[in-house]
Amino acid sequence: MAATPSEIAVVHGLTFLDAQAELNDMAPVDRRGEVTAAFIVCIDVLVGGSVVGAGLLAALATAVWHWRPQRRSTNSRQSPRSSG
Repeated sequence: MAATPSEIAVVHGLTFLDAQAELNDMAPVDRRGEVTAAFIVCIDVLVGGSVVGAGLLAALATAVWHWRPQRRSTNSRQSPRSSG
């Protein structure tokens, strides 16, 4: 069974909050801002990269689908008609 976008968003949010809490516990007090900033940049790049990658993959699949050679049934072949 596939997860819905809402379920994915909830799990992502909960995971993000838990990871941020763990980072705050591990990071020295005077470096928490830097650690938080680096963490947010990594999350944004990875999530954004996967979204852009999925869009590019979908665009590529669509392009291949439309550019593929059209197959014709052998029963529907008709002799060319001469004009004139």
